[in-house]
Formats: sequence, structure tokens, C-alpha cells
Amino acid sequence: MTDNMTRQPMRPLAIIFDMDGLMIDSERHYREVQIEMGRKRGVKLSPEIFGHMMGRTPIESLRVLKEELHLDDSAEDLLAERTALMREHMRHDVALMPGLRECLDAFHGRIPMAVATGSQREFLMIIAERFDLARYFATTVTADDVERGKPGPEVYDNTARRLGVPQDRCVVLEDAENGCIAAKRAGCYCIAVPSPWTGTQDFSVADYVAEDLLDAKTHIERMMNPSGSPPQPRRDDEKEEGKRP
Repeated sequence: MTDNMTRQPMRPLAIIFDMDGLMIDSERHYREVQIEMGRKRGVKLSPEIFGHMMGRTPIESLRVLKEELHLDDSAEDLLAERTALMREHMRHDVALMPGLRECLDAFHGRIPMAVATGSQREFLMIIAERFDLARYFATTVTADDVERGKPGPEVYDNTARRLGVPQDRCVVLEDAENGCIAAKRAGCYCIAVPSPWTGTQDFSVADYVAEDLLDAKTHIERMMNPSGSPPQPRRDDEKEEGKRP
């Protein structure tokens, strides 16, 4: 774990989660699908191309693929092909990242949480239904809600606005360099949680680099309780509110 802060961060008022590679292990499946798409066209995808695609909106990521590999297909056709293939992975193969459930349970009812993802809303809804995640989040922002994806700040600006929380009081959890840049451009406190697919990326922009989601959880607990006092239990009315859809 690495802490890049030179001062004590302010107590957070909200936590914002990226989805792909942070909440779910979908990056592996995206890679498999895109490698196969490239193989069909006689081209090979490099790790650098995968890195450039990460965090962007779906259509932006396929424009990167088209331009860097000089493909004849339109970005729209590539997106339709990838979406059809990934839909099945989202429905049947993608799993939660280790520690996610513990992290969500630890903060549920204590601090508002949200999802800010470069994926289309369809995929977020599939994952939320499969794993019963909707109850944890006050709001969600997807690629369908923004004009420009990460590393631009729009997705995090919009999420903070929906939460009604200043950006500098939001803690963002991200697994990719592009996402960390987006979070910092929005003025958020950023915790990088590198995945097996992003571990070689540059996370120097992040405020804290966690070993995993449980390490990130511990760090946020310290931010919420700087005096070292134990976490406060949820009140009964908070528990009831958390059960509402």
C-alpha cells in the first residue's frame, strides 16, 4: 500500500465505486472477447491498447481499437459485436472481486455509496440483479449518462452532483490509471485498487494505492474515524431504510 498524501484528508461524505475490474472481474472477459475479435481480423491486441481502452465509454473504447489497429469496421459495428459477446459473460461468467461484499456491508447505512462506470447501464443492471447490489447504492452513473468517458472527469462530477456531496468529500475507488486520472480531475480523493490486469499501470496520481479492497476499506475507516474511535453501529431506522429498493 502506498499513501501519496502530504496532508490529512477531510472526512469523506460519500464513496464512489468504479465497476469493471474494481467491483467485478470483467476485465478478463473483455480481454478474451477483444482478443478473439482481433484474431478474426488477423490482428493482435497489445497490453498498451487494452490500457488505452480502459475506463472510456463503450463507443470511445472501440474507436481506440479501430484507430490503433486500423480496422475497416465501424466503431458502431465493433461495439455491437462486443456487446453481444460480453452480455453472455455478464450474465453467466463474471464474478465479484474479492472483498467487495465485505466492503459494501461495512459502509452500508453509514455513508452514501454510488457507482460511476464506463460501462453501459445494461451491464450494470445485469450485475446488480445477479448479485443483489442495487440496495447498497444511492445513485449510479454509467456511460449512457455522459458525453465523454474517463479520463475525463464528467462521470465523477455527475455522480457527486447526484449525491449532493462536494467532490473533495467523495472517496473514489478505481482499478485503472484512466479512472484515477478522472477522479483527480474531478477533485475527488482517489484510492487505487490495482487488479491483476492493471497492476503495471501508473497510479502515481492516486492519493492512496491499496493492496486490495479490504485494505481500501481499512483506509476509508481510518478517514471516517481519524481519532481511532470504533465505527458507530447502524440505527434501526437506517437498517429499515437500507431495505427499501
